[in-house]
Amino acid sequence: MSSLTSLPAEKTRVRNGSWDKVEELAANTVAPYGNMVMLAALTGLRQGELFALRDRNLDLEAKTVTVENGTYAGELVPVKTKASRRRVDLSATAVRVLRRQLFARTPNDLHVVFPSPEGHILNDDNFRHRVFAPAVRRTKLTGFRFHDLRHTYAALMVAAGAHPKYLQAQMGHSSIRVTLDLYGHLFPDANRGVLDALDALTAPSTPHRKNAPKNTTNEKVPASGDFQSGSDGTRTRDLRRDRPAF
Repeated sequence: MSSLTSLPAEKTRVRNGSWDKVEELAANTVAPYGNMVMLAALTGLRQGELFALRDRNLDLEAKTVTVENGTYAGELVPVKTKASRRRVDLSATAVRVLRRQLFARTPNDLHVVFPSPEGHILNDDNFRHRVFAPAVRRTKLTGFRFHDLRHTYAALMVAAGAHPKYLQAQMGHSSIRVTLDLYGHLFPDANRGVLDALDALTAPSTPHRKNAPKNTTNEKVPASGDFQSGSDGTRTRDLRRDRPAF
Protein backbone atom coordinates (compact mmCIF):
# COMPACT_ATOMS: atom_id res chain seq x y z
CA MET A 1 0.00 0.00 0.00
CA SER A 2 1.06 3.58 -0.48
CA SER A 3 1.91 5.92 2.36
CA LEU A 4 -0.71 8.02 4.09
CA THR A 5 -1.78 11.01 2.02
CA SER A 6 -3.28 14.31 3.13
CA LEU A 7 -6.53 15.33 1.47
CA PRO A 8 -7.41 19.00 0.96
CA ALA A 9 -11.17 18.38 0.79
CA GLU A 10 -13.75 15.75 1.75
CA LYS A 11 -14.43 14.79 -1.86
CA THR A 12 -10.81 14.53 -2.92
CA ARG A 13 -9.93 11.09 -4.18
CA VAL A 14 -8.56 8.92 -1.42
CA ARG A 15 -5.47 6.79 -1.77
CA ASN A 16 -4.88 3.58 0.12
CA GLY A 17 -3.48 4.16 3.58
CA SER A 18 -0.63 2.23 5.12
CA TRP A 19 -1.18 0.55 8.48
CA ASP A 20 2.58 0.71 9.07
CA LYS A 21 2.34 4.50 8.82
CA VAL A 22 -0.60 4.57 11.21
CA GLU A 23 1.44 2.64 13.76
CA GLU A 24 4.39 4.98 13.23
CA LEU A 25 2.17 8.02 13.70
CA ALA A 26 0.67 6.49 16.84
CA ALA A 27 4.14 5.76 18.24
CA ASN A 28 5.09 9.41 17.65
CA THR A 29 1.99 10.67 19.49
CA VAL A 30 2.15 11.64 23.15
CA ALA A 31 0.86 8.78 25.30
CA PRO A 32 -1.84 7.65 25.63
CA TYR A 33 -3.25 9.46 22.58
CA GLY A 34 -1.52 7.14 20.14
CA ASN A 35 -4.39 4.81 21.02
CA MET A 36 -6.81 7.37 19.59
CA VAL A 37 -4.82 7.58 16.36
CA MET A 38 -4.99 3.83 15.96
CA LEU A 39 -8.67 3.63 16.85
CA ALA A 40 -9.54 6.34 14.32
CA ALA A 41 -7.93 4.26 11.57
CA LEU A 42 -9.60 1.08 12.86
CA THR A 43 -13.16 2.44 13.17
CA GLY A 44 -13.52 5.51 10.95
CA LEU A 45 -14.89 7.52 13.89
CA ARG A 46 -14.62 11.28 13.50
CA GLN A 47 -12.46 13.26 15.92
CA GLY A 48 -15.44 14.68 17.82
CA GLU A 49 -17.00 11.22 18.07
CA LEU A 50 -13.81 9.89 19.61
CA PHE A 51 -13.61 12.82 22.03
CA ALA A 52 -17.19 12.05 23.15
CA LEU A 53 -16.78 8.29 23.48
CA ARG A 54 -17.78 7.05 26.96
CA ASP A 55 -17.81 3.75 28.79
CA ARG A 56 -21.54 3.40 28.17
CA ASN A 57 -20.89 3.39 24.43
CA LEU A 58 -18.61 0.36 24.57
CA ASP A 59 -19.55 -3.30 24.40
CA LEU A 60 -16.20 -4.98 24.11
CA GLU A 61 -17.64 -8.47 24.52
CA ALA A 62 -19.90 -7.92 21.50
CA LYS A 63 -17.11 -5.94 19.77
CA THR A 64 -19.24 -2.87 19.09
CA VAL A 65 -19.20 0.86 19.79
CA THR A 66 -22.35 3.00 19.78
CA VAL A 67 -21.89 6.52 18.44
CA GLU A 68 -24.38 8.98 19.91
CA ASN A 69 -22.42 12.14 20.70
CA GLY A 70 -19.84 14.53 19.38
CA THR A 71 -18.30 17.52 21.12
CA TYR A 72 -18.56 21.26 20.70
CA ALA A 73 -16.77 23.91 22.78
CA GLY A 74 -15.81 21.31 25.36
CA GLU A 75 -19.33 19.93 25.75
CA LEU A 76 -21.03 16.73 24.67
CA VAL A 77 -23.60 17.29 21.92
CA PRO A 78 -25.79 14.84 19.95
CA VAL A 79 -24.44 13.78 16.59
CA LYS A 80 -25.82 15.83 13.72
CA THR A 81 -27.64 13.24 11.61
CA LYS A 82 -29.61 10.04 12.04
CA ALA A 83 -27.00 8.17 10.01
CA SER A 84 -24.22 9.41 12.30
CA ARG A 85 -25.99 7.80 15.27
CA ARG A 86 -24.85 4.26 14.66
CA ARG A 87 -23.33 1.07 15.98
CA VAL A 88 -19.83 0.37 14.70
CA ASP A 89 -18.40 -3.14 14.63
CA LEU A 90 -14.91 -3.52 16.06
CA SER A 91 -12.08 -5.74 14.92
CA ALA A 92 -10.12 -7.72 17.50
CA THR A 93 -7.28 -5.22 17.09
CA ALA A 94 -9.62 -2.30 17.85
CA VAL A 95 -10.84 -4.06 21.01
CA ARG A 96 -7.25 -4.50 22.19
CA VAL A 97 -6.54 -0.81 21.59
CA LEU A 98 -9.63 0.19 23.58
CA ARG A 99 -8.73 -2.09 26.49
CA ARG A 100 -5.25 -0.58 26.55
CA GLN A 101 -6.71 2.93 26.53
CA LEU A 102 -9.16 2.22 29.37
CA PHE A 103 -6.23 1.13 31.50
CA ALA A 104 -4.07 4.15 30.59
CA ARG A 105 -6.61 7.02 30.67
CA THR A 106 -6.95 9.68 33.33
CA PRO A 107 -9.90 8.89 35.66
CA ASN A 108 -12.76 11.30 34.97
CA ASP A 109 -16.32 11.91 36.16
CA LEU A 110 -17.84 11.68 32.68
CA HIS A 111 -16.20 8.29 32.05
CA VAL A 112 -14.80 9.60 28.77
CA VAL A 113 -12.54 7.10 27.01
CA PHE A 114 -10.11 9.78 25.76
CA PRO A 115 -10.10 12.56 28.39
CA SER A 116 -7.64 15.43 28.69
CA PRO A 117 -4.77 15.01 31.19
CA GLU A 118 -6.94 16.94 33.68
CA GLY A 119 -9.86 14.58 33.19
CA HIS A 120 -11.99 16.88 31.01
CA ILE A 121 -13.31 16.60 27.48
CA LEU A 122 -10.49 17.23 25.03
CA ASN A 123 -10.22 20.67 23.47
CA ASP A 124 -9.92 20.52 19.70
CA ASP A 125 -7.33 23.30 19.35
CA ASN A 126 -5.18 22.04 22.21
CA PHE A 127 -5.22 18.50 20.88
CA ARG A 128 -4.39 19.59 17.34
CA HIS A 129 -1.52 21.95 18.26
CA ARG A 130 -0.03 20.17 21.26
CA VAL A 131 -0.56 16.51 20.41
CA PHE A 132 -1.42 15.72 16.80
CA ALA A 133 0.56 18.30 14.82
CA PRO A 134 3.87 17.48 16.57
CA ALA A 135 3.25 13.76 15.93
CA VAL A 136 2.63 14.48 12.24
CA ARG A 137 5.90 16.43 12.04
CA ARG A 138 7.84 13.64 13.74
CA THR A 139 6.37 11.13 11.28
CA LYS A 140 7.12 13.44 8.32
CA LEU A 141 3.50 13.43 7.08
CA THR A 142 3.37 17.09 6.06
CA GLY A 143 -0.17 18.43 5.91
CA PHE A 144 -1.76 15.25 7.23
CA ARG A 145 -5.01 15.86 9.16
CA PHE A 146 -6.71 13.80 11.84
CA HIS A 147 -9.68 13.39 9.50
CA ASP A 148 -7.40 11.61 7.04
CA LEU A 149 -7.35 8.68 9.47
CA ARG A 150 -11.04 8.26 8.66
CA HIS A 151 -10.16 8.04 4.96
CA THR A 152 -7.43 5.55 5.82
CA TYR A 153 -10.02 3.38 7.58
CA ALA A 154 -12.19 3.40 4.46
CA ALA A 155 -9.28 2.43 2.23
CA LEU A 156 -8.26 -0.39 4.55
CA MET A 157 -11.85 -1.67 4.72
CA VAL A 158 -12.19 -1.68 0.92
CA ALA A 159 -8.87 -3.52 0.63
CA ALA A 160 -10.19 -6.06 3.17
CA GLY A 161 -13.27 -6.68 1.01
CA ALA A 162 -15.97 -4.60 2.73
CA HIS A 163 -19.23 -4.19 0.82
CA PRO A 164 -20.10 -0.53 0.06
CA LYS A 165 -23.34 -0.72 2.08
CA TYR A 166 -21.48 -2.06 5.10
CA LEU A 167 -18.88 0.67 4.77
CA GLN A 168 -21.68 3.25 4.57
CA ALA A 169 -23.21 1.98 7.82
CA GLN A 170 -19.87 1.82 9.62
CA MET A 171 -18.90 5.36 8.65
CA GLY A 172 -22.32 6.91 9.21
CA HIS A 173 -22.77 8.29 5.71
CA SER A 174 -26.24 9.62 4.90
CA SER A 175 -26.46 7.58 1.69
CA ILE A 176 -24.61 5.00 -0.36
CA ARG A 177 -24.00 7.72 -2.94
CA VAL A 178 -21.82 9.62 -0.46
CA THR A 179 -19.78 6.47 0.14
CA LEU A 180 -19.35 5.72 -3.54
CA ASP A 181 -18.57 9.34 -4.42
CA LEU A 182 -15.74 9.30 -1.89
CA TYR A 183 -14.43 5.75 -2.19
CA GLY A 184 -15.97 4.21 -5.30
CA HIS A 185 -12.67 4.41 -7.17
CA LEU A 186 -11.18 1.99 -4.64
CA PHE A 187 -13.68 -0.79 -5.32
CA PRO A 188 -12.67 -1.85 -8.87
CA ASP A 189 -9.35 -3.20 -7.60
CA ALA A 190 -11.06 -4.92 -4.68
CA ASN A 191 -13.60 -6.50 -7.03
CA ARG A 192 -10.91 -8.28 -9.03
CA GLY A 193 -11.08 -10.95 -6.37
CA VAL A 194 -14.74 -11.53 -7.23
CA LEU A 195 -13.80 -12.29 -10.83
CA ASP A 196 -11.12 -14.72 -9.67
CA ALA A 197 -13.76 -16.49 -7.58
CA LEU A 198 -16.07 -16.60 -10.63
CA ASP A 199 -13.30 -18.21 -12.67
CA ALA A 200 -12.84 -20.81 -9.93
CA LEU A 201 -16.57 -21.62 -9.89
CA THR A 202 -16.75 -22.03 -13.66
CA ALA A 203 -13.51 -23.97 -14.13
CA PRO A 204 -13.97 -27.53 -15.58
CA SER A 205 -12.32 -29.10 -12.55
CA THR A 206 -14.78 -27.72 -10.02
CA PRO A 207 -16.84 -30.36 -8.14
CA HIS A 208 -20.20 -29.19 -9.45
CA ARG A 209 -18.92 -29.58 -13.03
CA LYS A 210 -17.37 -33.01 -12.43
CA ASN A 211 -20.56 -34.31 -10.83
CA ALA A 212 -22.93 -32.85 -13.44
CA PRO A 213 -25.30 -35.43 -15.02
CA LYS A 214 -24.07 -36.81 -18.32
CA ASN A 215 -26.07 -37.42 -21.51
CA THR A 216 -26.95 -41.13 -21.16
CA THR A 217 -29.49 -41.31 -24.01
CA ASN A 218 -26.88 -41.19 -26.78
CA GLU A 219 -29.05 -38.52 -28.40
CA LYS A 220 -27.05 -36.61 -30.95
CA VAL A 221 -26.88 -32.89 -30.32
CA PRO A 222 -27.90 -31.21 -33.60
CA ALA A 223 -25.52 -28.91 -35.43
CA SER A 224 -26.12 -25.27 -34.79
CA GLY A 225 -27.40 -24.59 -38.33
CA ASP A 226 -29.98 -27.41 -38.42
CA PHE A 227 -32.63 -25.61 -36.45
CA GLN A 228 -34.35 -22.24 -36.55
CA SER A 229 -36.43 -20.51 -33.92
CA GLY A 230 -40.20 -21.02 -34.17
CA SER A 231 -42.65 -18.25 -33.42
CA ASP A 232 -43.44 -19.81 -30.04
CA GLY A 233 -39.82 -19.90 -29.02
CA THR A 234 -39.31 -23.61 -29.87
CA ARG A 235 -36.65 -24.88 -32.24
CA THR A 236 -37.96 -26.35 -35.58
CA ARG A 237 -36.08 -28.19 -38.28
CA ASP A 238 -35.07 -26.25 -41.37
CA LEU A 239 -36.81 -28.34 -44.09
CA ARG A 240 -34.89 -26.61 -46.83
CA ARG A 241 -31.93 -28.77 -45.91
CA ASP A 242 -33.98 -31.92 -46.81
CA ARG A 243 -34.79 -30.83 -50.42
CA PRO A 244 -32.99 -32.81 -53.16
CA ALA A 245 -30.27 -31.04 -55.00
CA PHE A 246 -30.85 -30.19 -58.66
